Amino acid sequence: MHVLAAFLIFIGLYTGFRTIREIPENELVITTDAAGRVKVRDAVTSIEAMNKANIVRQEYDYSCGSAALATLLNYHFGEDFEERQVIQGLLRHGDSDKIARRRAFSLLDMKRFVGILGYKGVGYKAEYGDLATMKRPCLLPIKIFEYRHFTVFRGIYKDHVFLADPWRGNISLAKDAFLEKWYQNVIFVVYPEGAEEVPLLALKEEDLRFIDEDTARKILFDPALSVKPPVDRRIDDRPQVRQAYKR
Repeated sequence: MHVLAAFLIFIGLYTGFRTIREIPENELVITTDAAGRVKVRDAVTSIEAMNKANIVRQEYDYSCGSAALATLLNYHFGEDFEERQVIQGLLRHGDSDKIARRRAFSLLDMKRFVGILGYKGVGYKAEYGDLATMKRPCLLPIKIFEYRHFTVFRGIYKDHVFLADPWRGNISLAKDAFLEKWYQNVIFVVYPEGAEEVPLLALKEEDLRFIDEDTARKILFDPALSVKPPVDRRIDDRPQVRQAYKR
C-alpha cells in the first residue's frame, strides 16, 4: 500500500513539473478555459516586421537606386540579389565615371543592367491616372529634401499611393502629398520578357492600415455619430451630496 502511494506521488510530481513549450515571439496562444480544452493560435506579425517585409534596405546614402532595383528584381521576378551585387552590376555595365561623379545611379545604368539579366527596362513620363491602372510594380523616384530618391511603386488604394521605400520601409502617401514628391512624373518599368513574375509586392490586406479618410470625416462631422458633450453638473447642485459633505 505504501509502495502504491509513493508511486502515485512520484507520477503526480513528474507530470506536474513537465517542460512547457516556449512560445515563439511571433506566435500568440489564447486559452479560453482553465482546462485548456479550447485554444486559438495565430501568427502575430509586428509593425516593424510588416514595415520591412519584402524590401532590400539601402546600406549607403547613395544606394537607394540599387536597393530599389534589387527589391523589384527579388520580390517581383523571384531573383535573389543582395544590394552589393546590384551595385557591382550597375558599376560594371553602367557609366562608372558618371556614377562616381554624381554618386548615384541613373535609369540608363539600370536599363543596361536589367538588359544583361534578360529583362527589358523602359522609362516613361506618366500621370497619376496611369499609376492607377498599372498592373505591375515599377521604380518611381520621389523628392526628399530636394534630392531624388528611388522607391518601388506597389499600388493605389483609395487615393493612397503605396511605396516600398529602401530607406523608410513600406509606406503610403495621400494623393496630394505624393504628387508633390513625385520626381518629374517619371517611372521605370521592368518587363519580364518571358520570365515568371511573382506577386510579393502586390498590396495585401495588412498593408491597408491607414484610417479611411471618408470614415474619419463621417465620424467628425456626422451629427448622428458625434459624441454629445457631458452635462455640466456641479457637485454642489446635488442636495444629497452637498448634505453628505456637511456632515
